[in-house]
Amino acid sequence: MADWRQLVPVVALLVCGVCANGPPPDGTEGTLGAGQGRFSFGSCGTKYFYRESVVHAGVRAGNGTGFSQSLDGSLYEQELVRTEPPNSTGQPEREAGGLLAVRFGYHGRYVGGEIGPGMWVMLPDDALTQIVPVPSANVWAGTRNIYGWAKLLDGAFSNADPAIGVGLGGEIFGARIRAGIGLNGPVAEASVPVNEKTRLGADVCYASVDDWRAVARITLLSK
Repeated sequence: MADWRQLVPVVALLVCGVCANGPPPDGTEGTLGAGQGRFSFGSCGTKYFYRESVVHAGVRAGNGTGFSQSLDGSLYEQELVRTEPPNSTGQPEREAGGLLAVRFGYHGRYVGGEIGPGMWVMLPDDALTQIVPVPSANVWAGTRNIYGWAKLLDGAFSNADPAIGVGLGGEIFGARIRAGIGLNGPVAEASVPVNEKTRLGADVCYASVDDWRAVARITLLSK
């Protein structure tokens, strides 16, 4: 049986990527988030409906020179809740997995980005563990108040929202807001300051009642 706890030691070593790429602050910014979601897909005439849980932790560091480093770690666990037609087989009833990534980049005044290697680990309950090398990247262009962004396997990763998308973002009165289109549907993210070193936020991906995900997060800044 798949168990996401098998990945905890690995994620503990890589605890980490901030969900919202964009102009980064100087210093070190760490994020911890958790959420729930649902997703569905069809295969060989059968549609499968899953619910899932996801946790994500990330850290991005900058030293004022423009160069940055990010570490990313996500864990997810999914469970089959129903099929159409009912009682169909052919897909795992449970699966755990995770995405680990490290990125390096540069952020200038009006443009920036990061790129690096990642590893997608899948632990289906009826098959061998699968490890797939993947790229991880993000890019933005604009100003802190308004910018365009794109990301590839950057942030909280799961089947309901695989952290791939493009859109617009900005910051106003301390609130950071992003919206765009993800691989599975429209996405939106927002965070607000609690004090100078703490932010609270959330991100949502919604395509239908059977395909959505919501994640709440806390971000800490150390200069």
